[in-house]
Amino acid sequence: MDERDRRGLAPVALVSESCARTKFNGQDPIGEHVQLFERNDKQPWATIVGVVGDVRQYGLDKLPDAAVYFAFAQAADPQGYASLVVRSRVSVEKIEPTVRAAMRAVDPTLPIFHLQPMNAYIAKSMAQRTFAFALIGLFGGLALLLATVGIYGVVAYTVGLRTREVGIRMAVGAKPGDVSLLILRQVWVTALVGVTVGLAISLWFGQMLTSLLFEVRPTDGVTIGAVAGLIGAVALVAGYIPAQRAARFDPIKALRFE
Repeated sequence: MDERDRRGLAPVALVSESCARTKFNGQDPIGEHVQLFERNDKQPWATIVGVVGDVRQYGLDKLPDAAVYFAFAQAADPQGYASLVVRSRVSVEKIEPTVRAAMRAVDPTLPIFHLQPMNAYIAKSMAQRTFAFALIGLFGGLALLLATVGIYGVVAYTVGLRTREVGIRMAVGAKPGDVSLLILRQVWVTALVGVTVGLAISLWFGQMLTSLLFEVRPTDGVTIGAVAGLIGAVALVAGYIPAQRAARFDPIKALRFE
């Protein structure tokens, strides 16, 4: 489809990959004929001359629909508005006068509006989703902070209760590194159990977030692995300070501890 496809010649059309797959049962649609809207034998049929990739016309979170593209120059009564996409390495402010001048050279009566960069257009279409995920990220960050403080508090309290035990272990020959490793190992086991239970619950509740996700499943392995690794790392970091403190216990003072 190019500038040779103009009014008065046999109409042509392009179809999307989804259209070729669903409407033509996956067979090669080149050379087939289509009409826009309902079938009307009084109107000419357009010959399919190519297949193009799918386009998400109504949002990045929506699956692409089957689409048919006709030559605008061949439209008997063109109405509505059209979108012009310009690829450029310069900013919108610099290229805008050139684009307006080029369009006025074609037709001085054409109204030109909503000239904006593509990233701004995409950001506007995703504004509601972005706001929702920003809130979810904020609450998730607060939850992670509370979990970190809670893990540290529990580990520190547990180590404090085991002061006498740590003193006995060091008195009979345990090295500071052995004491640290013992405490960190127990922290890691507890964190592993917590992460396992948390993942099971998240997989259950994740189905509720399906409508908010696109191109990502609630059971996405990379995301789940990253979150599990982060929680495990937080648990180890939160347990490191109490473990180092326990390793520096004076065995004599620890044995006298009540």
